[in-house]
Amino acid sequence: MDDEMNETENAPTQDSGMGDQGGSQGGSYGGDRKMFKATCSDCGQECEV
Repeated sequence: MDDEMNETENAPTQDSGMGDQGGSQGGSYGGDRKMFKATCSDCGQECEV
């Protein structure tokens, strides 16, 4: 019976791996946020962040 429980415990581990991929997708979601104009502290030119 313990062996069967161990197999069940492995499933959430695989889900955690899927969560990491979801994090990558979350990063691309950041591209949809509003862009704000800012002045570059290095070159002084205006850019968007």
